Amino acid sequence: MKFHLSRRIDEHVLREAIRIVLMHHVLMTGEMHLDEKEPFFALHRYDDVDITCVDLPNGSDDQGEIERVHDRFFEQSLGDRPVRFLLIRSDAESFFALKCTHIALDGFGTFCFAGFICDIYTRLMRGENVPIDEHPVWLDVYREDREHFASAKFARDMEFWKR
Repeated sequence: MKFHLSRRIDEHVLREAIRIVLMHHVLMTGEMHLDEKEPFFALHRYDDVDITCVDLPNGSDDQGEIERVHDRFFEQSLGDRPVRFLLIRSDAESFFALKCTHIALDGFGTFCFAGFICDIYTRLMRGENVPIDEHPVWLDVYREDREHFASAKFARDMEFWKR
C-alpha cells in the first residue's frame, strides 16, 4: 500500500506516530502464536520502527528513481518483522508505503492502520496531545455493526429476505 503526499513528511514525527500506533492501538497490541513459545509476531513489542527513508537529491523529483526505490522495497522480504515502512522524500512531496504480512493486517485493516498513523502524525505536527486510549472512528463503525446484527430490525430483515 502506498500514498503520495503533496508535502515533505517529517521522518521523526512519522516514526513517533507509527510507534504510538504499534504500542498502544487496541488492534495492534495482539499477538499471533504458532506454537506455545515466542509469538510469530507481536507488533507492540518492537523497540524501534523499521522505516526505510530515502531523500532524493535537492531539485530532483525523478519519477523513475521513486519507482526503483519503491520496487526494491516491495521485492525485499519482510524478514523478522510483520510490517515495514518506506518514506521517499523530495523537496516538495513524499511517498509513504507500508508492506505487511496478511497475517498481521488484511486489506481493510491496512487502510485503517494507515489512517490512524495519518491521524496521529497530523496531531503531533499540530502540537496536539495524542490520547493513546482514544479509538479511531472505524471502531465505532464496528460497534455499530455489532449492535445492528444483534438488533430486532436485522432479525426482521433476515426473515423478509428468506422468503
